[in-house]
Amino acid sequence: MTLHDQAQLQLQTKMQNMHDELMLVRESIQEIAKALTRLAVLEEKHNITSDKCDKLSEKIDDLAKVVQTNETNQAIQLAKIDGAKSAMKLLWAVFGGAVVYGGGQLLMLIMHLKDPIP
Repeated sequence: MTLHDQAQLQLQTKMQNMHDELMLVRESIQEIAKALTRLAVLEEKHNITSDKCDKLSEKIDDLAKVVQTNETNQAIQLAKIDGAKSAMKLLWAVFGGAVVYGGGQLLMLIMHLKDPIP
């Protein structure tokens, strides 16, 4: 084998090695492209999920306001009911007192009428 043939063989070997390395680089780039595509899909899903979470958070805040308003209204209604109960108790007490007083006056009148007139 001549020196020229050896040089040509070495050159072919180096070229084959470069070709193999370039193929590995190409495969790596393809894998990176696939990974970037998957990453983009995941990012989109994340954005959609994040938007949904934000909307749910707003709805929860709105519901919290409604609950707070209802609790305030309930407290006001309970205070009104307690006031009405107190007023009814007072009215029954006054009515009962009036009945007792009226009954006493009626008895006094009846007893007075039974007395002979002088």
